[in-house]
Amino acid sequence: MLKRLPPFWIFPVSAVIVYGGGSALAVRLLRLPETFAAPAWLSYGVGGTLIVLGVALIGWSLRHLSLRRAAGREVFAKAEKSTLVTSGPYAIVRNPIYVGVSTALLGWTLLLRSTIVAVATALMLGHFALVARWEAREMGARMGERYEAYRRATPAFLPRLRRRR
Repeated sequence: MLKRLPPFWIFPVSAVIVYGGGSALAVRLLRLPETFAAPAWLSYGVGGTLIVLGVALIGWSLRHLSLRRAAGREVFAKAEKSTLVTSGPYAIVRNPIYVGVSTALLGWTLLLRSTIVAVATALMLGHFALVARWEAREMGARMGERYEAYRRATPAFLPRLRRRR
């Protein structure tokens, strides 16, 4: 039986509905303010910079990965047809798309000064951590020692400040 993923567009739409709606509901139920105060330099300067850096990292990551693969089209590919991408941003962290999206979301949180976006961002960070663990298990099962060596040498989300010897 051929396993298939739903169309790619379902994932971002679902994320907006679930995380955005859930965050708005949580902010209302907890009676949190919808916005928070932040100086303009932090909101526009740091927030805008984080958005640009996050989007740039997503673009760089997709360039090394391919849109087809990023959309999950190769999730159920046989081990012989799978390749392990370890170049570009994947040489720095194992999950650069998640890091890029998280960075951009943090930037949007600051730029909009929105408590709802802050809650949604926190939920997405947890979601990315869980999905990355699942992906690591899948990649380990599919690629064996090649992936395990890569996993040991490359951090999941935060790049190492010093090179490993």
